[in-house]
Amino acid sequence: AVWAQKWFVHRRIRPETFAGRLHNHRTGRFSYRIDPEILNAAVLERVAARHGSVLLPMAFPEGCPTHPAYASGHATVAGACVTVLKAFFDESWELPDPVQATPDGRALEPWTGAPLTAGNELDKVAANIASARDAAGATSSRGCSSARRSRSASSRSRRRASTRTSPGRCGGSTARP
Repeated sequence: AVWAQKWFVHRRIRPETFAGRLHNHRTGRFSYRIDPEILNAAVLERVAARHGSVLLPMAFPEGCPTHPAYASGHATVAGACVTVLKAFFDESWELPDPVQATPDGRALEPWTGAPLTAGNELDKVAANIASARDAAGATSSRGCSSARRSRSASSRSRRRASTRTSPGRCGGSTARP
């Protein structure tokens, strides 16, 4: 579903690609219709001063993927995987004896917050995978949030169907009835 959205509906430009258009426009290599508010944004001068151009610095040496950015495929797959795991395991199961880093980050101490459940921790994993692509400059947060919504909507019926199967044990945790 997300691939069809990328190629047939949205075709949203990636951040790195748009920065390339800004660079080409500012250097006179090509002319694009770009809003003057963007062309005159102070952040462009800061990026140029730091990196020598307005091209975005990327975490990946090969640059961004060549397919459209919206919606995020990584976020969709992460969300789908979490949905499958939630179909097998009890989301309300609490992690025993969780720990957290001390303020200086040099040791671990007992977790003092609300109970950590399997469902919430799985959601965090999916969100972290999605947002890591944002930080790398490969996609935008809008692409990730839309992918999570798309994954959630398209997988609900599959998840409901999976609850009709017989209960069983899986990896030490009881599978859902």
